[in-house]
Amino acid sequence: MLFMKLQTFVQRINAELEETSNQIVRDMPSVVRSVDVLAQDVSSLKDRMSAVRKDIEHVETDTAHTMKVLIELDAIKGKMEATSAALQEADNWTTLSADAEEAFRSDDVRKAAATLLGMRRSLLVLSDVPDHAQRQQLLSGLESRLEALISPKLLMAMEAHNADLAKEYTMMFGDIGRKSQILALYLQCHKAAAQDIWASYTQGTARVADWLPLFYDRLLQIAHREIKFCPSLFSDPAGAVTAMLAAVLTSLSPTLKDLLLHDSRTNPGGCLALVAATIPAAVNFATALPVSSPALLSGLVGGFTHFQLELGPLLSAEFDGRIAGLQISVAGLSPDDAVELLRAKVPLFFDILGEGRRYCQQLTDGAGMSGLIEAISFAMDRFCAAYSTAVEDLRKACAIDGDGDIEDGSSSSYSFSIVELCGDIIRRTDRLETTIREAAVAAKASLTAVLDGEAGVDRFSLSKYCADNAVAASTLRQTLVDADSGTPLLPLPRDALQELNRTAHAFAYASVMAPIAARFREVSRLPVWIDLGGDTFSLSPLAYVTKIGEYLLTLPQQLEPFLSQEDDAFAIALRACSAPFEGAGPLKHDENAADAWLNAVCHGTMELYRKTIWAIPKLSTPGARQLSTDIDYLCNVLSALDVATDTDVLNIAQLLSCTPEEFASSAATLRDARPAEVAKLAAMRGIPYRP
Repeated sequence: MLFMKLQTFVQRINAELEETSNQIVRDMPSVVRSVDVLAQDVSSLKDRMSAVRKDIEHVETDTAHTMKVLIELDAIKGKMEATSAALQEADNWTTLSADAEEAFRSDDVRKAAATLLGMRRSLLVLSDVPDHAQRQQLLSGLESRLEALISPKLLMAMEAHNADLAKEYTMMFGDIGRKSQILALYLQCHKAAAQDIWASYTQGTARVADWLPLFYDRLLQIAHREIKFCPSLFSDPAGAVTAMLAAVLTSLSPTLKDLLLHDSRTNPGGCLALVAATIPAAVNFATALPVSSPALLSGLVGGFTHFQLELGPLLSAEFDGRIAGLQISVAGLSPDDAVELLRAKVPLFFDILGEGRRYCQQLTDGAGMSGLIEAISFAMDRFCAAYSTAVEDLRKACAIDGDGDIEDGSSSSYSFSIVELCGDIIRRTDRLETTIREAAVAAKASLTAVLDGEAGVDRFSLSKYCADNAVAASTLRQTLVDADSGTPLLPLPRDALQELNRTAHAFAYASVMAPIAARFREVSRLPVWIDLGGDTFSLSPLAYVTKIGEYLLTLPQQLEPFLSQEDDAFAIALRACSAPFEGAGPLKHDENAADAWLNAVCHGTMELYRKTIWAIPKLSTPGARQLSTDIDYLCNVLSALDVATDTDVLNIAQLLSCTPEEFASSAATLRDARPAEVAKLAAMRGIPYRP
């Protein structure tokens, strides 16, 4: 069935194709005839076009001379018309000149402006006349007269904010080519008005910080009002308002800087506190302004630039007065009260430095960190000097440097407290330096953008002052590099701290050694070294050395209160300074502070013992054995404290314990012996000895 349908469909298509072919064959003769007719028409049209072209060429040849004559006649006509117009304008110039004088006499500025506009048009036509320069000079004089006549009227319209009159007078200024003078008049108008407002505040008794926000509010109201009014005067009203505000801010008298300096002389909080109190008003004003420009922002911060550039000296002066107010003096105080006073001054001092850091941020957005570092260095030097003086006075009050008999080491607790305070000062200084460094690193990108001129020119910033000062910019760049590279930012304060720490350590060491030195003081003059009542000697150490030993054994208890607490200030002080005895170095990171001090005192004791021994004029054999017993006792005490005895002391003990006959052989076995000391000890014992 499907096959039959397909066969039928094919047959139908074949039939249609055959019919179409037959139709084409029947129409072909007609198509050929139509093509022949079209070819004949094209040939005929070509012949006619050729004839038309020849006719056109013939006409052009015949009329060329006629057209040339017509062109020349048209040129002559134009010149005649120009000459006629010039003659009319020359006559019109005379008439307009007379009309202008009449308008000026009648004070009719509208007629005068229209007349001068006509005269300017006439002058353009008369550009080739011989007296053109004189006419130009006359017109300029008349325009100046009109400007002088309408300037007061425009000022009055500006003051009254009469937009219609202001627009009319502005058009007159434009007609006489003096439109550029409108901005000058506008600035003059508002500078005078703003100066009157400024004077109303400056002539009072209130401080500038109290009324400056009110002045900025008045100025802000003016700005918003002028934004609405200025389109009647200027094509760029926003630019005119910013120019007006900038001119106002830079023309005020007395200047903001002078007022701040004047008020700072009577301000109990100091100059920087006064400046910092006024800056928020400027910031708020800049934020609320409907318009902005670099000149406007420069005028706004200009009153603070002096204080920003002088931040270092101003902070130094501020710190100097505040440190003097701390009254770091212990004169007339008991040691207990003196230590408490010195302890209380440390946080107060760093509070002062913290205020300086806040001033730096408030006044310069961090750009004044170089001046801050300079001021901190100065303040640290002053504080450490005053603190060192107080420590020296406390040392005198403890009377550890005299020849008196100091029975105990009570002054050592005071000196250890001072060492601990030095560690606290060092730790606080480290934290302050870290804070400054972190702030510098965090602000590096923004401050570098300001220095490179990549920050938004229309954005208010207190840090832009440094970009306009080569010295400030260079110093800030170096500070930012140092902060980022880890270079110490406070090297000079470190030197002052190191000196204070050495003073405290010397006080502590002297106070600990004072009872020991007192016990050793009379040892060399004891008769026991020469006479012990025959050949017998005591099996027990003498009282001086037992008391020294007992004192040394109490040292860990004296140090415990300073080392057992979580506060590691004592250890920090030790790590920052060498112990004050020969051969000592700074405390290592993993070294125990108590061990370091015990070693320092014990080695100092042995050194003092050696000097005491060499001061004994003569030793009998029993006296030598007694001294050897005393040394052995001290060595046992040192061993109990886990302190190794010095080789020199062990050598002396060995030479004291031997008989005269054994002296030479015993000396030969000594380790690292000093020949001069061996010979001196032999002489003290009366033993012939030749090394």
